[in-house]
Amino acid sequence: MQLFFRPLLSDLNTFIILVLISAIGYILSKIYEARIVAFISLLGGALAPIFLTSIISNSPFLYLSFLLLICFGALAISLSIRW
Repeated sequence: MQLFFRPLLSDLNTFIILVLISAIGYILSKIYEARIVAFISLLGGALAPIFLTSIISNSPFLYLSFLLLICFGALAISLSIRW
């Protein structure tokens, strides 16, 4: 069955889309200064690559760099919202 499977996006394009979605969540939590929006965006950003197993198995450095960006985003949100 793997013979007919073709990925729609490359790993790099998927990584860019995940970063954009997480950045939108960061911006929304910054605008509204809402902790729940920040929590949901950070949780979704951290769990999204797990559901996309091709990123983890094919290029773990993209996955780990994405998690590093999520951690820096969490630090920036926690300092700006006074979490």
